[in-house]
Amino acid sequence: MLTYRRSTCRCSGQIIPTLSGPALLRLWLASGLFFFSSACSLPPTKVKAPDLSSTTGVATQTGIASWYGPGFHGRPTASGAIYNQNELTAAHQTLPLGTSVMVTNLDNGRSTEVTVNDRGPFAKGRILDLSYAAAKTLGMIGPGTIPVRI
Repeated sequence: MLTYRRSTCRCSGQIIPTLSGPALLRLWLASGLFFFSSACSLPPTKVKAPDLSSTTGVATQTGIASWYGPGFHGRPTASGAIYNQNELTAAHQTLPLGTSVMVTNLDNGRSTEVTVNDRGPFAKGRILDLSYAAAKTLGMIGPGTIPVRI
């Protein structure tokens, strides 16, 4: 049970309850316990950083790429940009939009860098849909699909 002592305010003359005796002691002990326990911590531990010298930080994926062009030209992409078949762009299902990817045609060795700005392809077994310009650079307009490494 808290006990209060009545005190009078000098400026207004009002009676103000104040803590005294055991209640004041309990408040001081609880405050002290709280502050001392919150100051306790374990010493920092050292964590060994992984050795990154053997990794390049580049992930690769191999599969079949296709291309899309005139039917989509001028339409919005998943990134909000308007699709331009004459730019070096691509659609990928999971890579973050805006990612630059080096695409290599595994049939002829040609490579080009494209920017992922759309989602797809949605045809089974394909990993990338390229713009007409990227497909032309890689030499895949005739065949339509090629094996690629990205």
